[in-house]
Amino acid sequence: IRPLIDQTYTERSETAPWATLLHELKQGSRFRTGEEAQQALAKLTLSKGGKTLPEHKAETRYSDQDNHYVLLLRSVRIGSGETRMRLLDGRELSIPHGRRQLNNAGWRTLAVALH
Repeated sequence: IRPLIDQTYTERSETAPWATLLHELKQGSRFRTGEEAQQALAKLTLSKGGKTLPEHKAETRYSDQDNHYVLLLRSVRIGSGETRMRLLDGRELSIPHGRRQLNNAGWRTLAVALH
């Protein structure tokens, strides 16, 4: 079985449409970044001068796909002056409609709870 496994992962020359697809995978196209560019990007962000970057500065994820964040709620009630949201864990948050109804610390607390 070993020769069969080795043949599976051996580089081979492709023909016709497969050669085009392989080239696009490696080099990329105008719609997608190729493997080689992604590998170069990963190498750039790994280290500088033999020193590794700290975790918060190292880019660990690269993707051409957009991310979408979703907030799951049990219920929402929009009232005059505020919106009340019940989170999945049962907590209820009140979001004022006016910017000046909360100070910066209050808005940060709401942002953390919603995140």
